Amino acid sequence: MPSKFVHLRLHSEYSLVDGLVRIKPLASKVAELGMPAVALTDFNNFFGLVKFYKAAQGAGVKPILGTEVLVLDESGEGALTQLVLLVIDQVGYKNLTRLISKAYQEGQRQAVPTVRLSWLETLGDGLIALSGGRLGDVGVALVSGRNVDAQTSLTRLISCSQKGSIWSCSAQVVMMKRTIFILPSRLRLVIIAQL
Repeated sequence: MPSKFVHLRLHSEYSLVDGLVRIKPLASKVAELGMPAVALTDFNNFFGLVKFYKAAQGAGVKPILGTEVLVLDESGEGALTQLVLLVIDQVGYKNLTRLISKAYQEGQRQAVPTVRLSWLETLGDGLIALSGGRLGDVGVALVSGRNVDAQTSLTRLISCSQKGSIWSCSAQVVMMKRTIFILPSRLRLVIIAQL
């Protein structure tokens, strides 16, 4: 029986910070488990994209392209938070490529590429954003007990979306704070669970 579970946040050997998963064995294992798709979301890069796409297609699994980015607030002073961006279509692929390039060219902070949410206002089309779980802006606020800040952050993510964009909220912090279920339902968002 095919699995209904799909990995939407996965770092490979091309995630220079913390990835160990090899792409070809990944595609084989996902197919063996009957998963219909898998996302590759290496940190701040698309280095393994072609290899991943070919391996997934060859294994009969739908490849979902994406990346995990570090987000810096507009002042450039705050703490870094995480955001997962997944490609919906060709427009999203081009926009994510532009965001990654802009992070390396204009967003360096202590030699680490970062993204600003304001960039997503113009480059958000064709992308699905997962809030980053407990390490995202919304999750950090919830874990700290700042529910109003969490709602403000989530509303900001939604406002960054352009026509055709879908914004989803991760439920990774659900074990700590039930508020995460309230915010997305009020704002009519899909809840994506991260383990």
